[in-house]
Amino acid sequence: MDLMNPSQRARIETLAGRIAKTIVAQAEDRYTSHNAAEFLKNRNKFENAVRETIDGMSGFDEEMKSEYGYPAGYRFAKPVEEQIKRLRKLFPGIADDTDPRLSFRVKSRPFDLPDGAEGWFAVPNWRAYSEIFGERYDQAAEKVFSVIPQIFKSGFDADCEYLKEKKDKEKRASRKTWLHSLLSFKPIGPGFQYLRENILKETLMIDLVARQQYPSILLFPAQFGICHRGESNKRALRFGLSNGEFGLGAFEIGCMLLTHPERLINQDNLGIDCAGDELYPWPDTHKHRGVYFDYRGDMVRFSWKSGEESSACPWSGSATLFAESPRAVFDLAYKRLNERTKASR
Repeated sequence: MDLMNPSQRARIETLAGRIAKTIVAQAEDRYTSHNAAEFLKNRNKFENAVRETIDGMSGFDEEMKSEYGYPAGYRFAKPVEEQIKRLRKLFPGIADDTDPRLSFRVKSRPFDLPDGAEGWFAVPNWRAYSEIFGERYDQAAEKVFSVIPQIFKSGFDADCEYLKEKKDKEKRASRKTWLHSLLSFKPIGPGFQYLRENILKETLMIDLVARQQYPSILLFPAQFGICHRGESNKRALRFGLSNGEFGLGAFEIGCMLLTHPERLINQDNLGIDCAGDELYPWPDTHKHRGVYFDYRGDMVRFSWKSGEESSACPWSGSATLFAESPRAVFDLAYKRLNERTKASR
């Protein structure tokens, strides 16, 4: 059996120290000297206080030290012309038109980029091609996943560890249906119907399509995860917004991998969190999971985090898009969210 390493021990000690300090601070606010004595005598009260404190410290695991990085073969985005050519070959039927003003800017000043961006990336406007990508986001992502094995000859897989988590027969049966849908890429059962864009990213992409005059191919500056390695999705989104960054999803990142397969070639490479997406594994839950791409064993994998969607991992980082008008997107997303809330009442 492997012993705990020094890093793990230090992390546990840090967590234990923070829990202790928080409990003491709460006790000072809540109790007089007499009540504190009673509190210490009652073991159940003390244990409940510890439990409540741990439950309330969700931010502790939002960032971890990471030494993972990009493979030597990937440095920055390829020329957009090369990306578009690859996409049109993989998805026959899509045109090559882009926003003419933006296209001129990209070609004349390819390195005129926001801080942190690795270049300009090209992604199909799936909403303009329902005959290829379907009517919904989950169907568009499913289409990209079906093409990934053409580029990554080593294979493409979806992790299914969560089948072991529950013993409930009814849920296990529904998960098997979900698993079959995921691995065979057939729209049966719940499947990818429960893979969704979060409200910010959905609003961003709709706004981007309009700003670029409804093209066949969208162009945007982005980074492939290094800026947020070791950070949770929540932290990446929260701090990224101040820099005009929005989390990308499985569809966009999948397309970026199709045009830049050298980004993910072995398990020493930094994985890629899809901070713009939410996965609801089962239809009867409101709790979503974070999804990501990584390389495990000898193939590329699309999977989800087994714990809270906010948990950080040292081996992955959120890929983000740099928006020109983040404030406008945020305000529009807030308005759309309010409208949805009112409509659901």
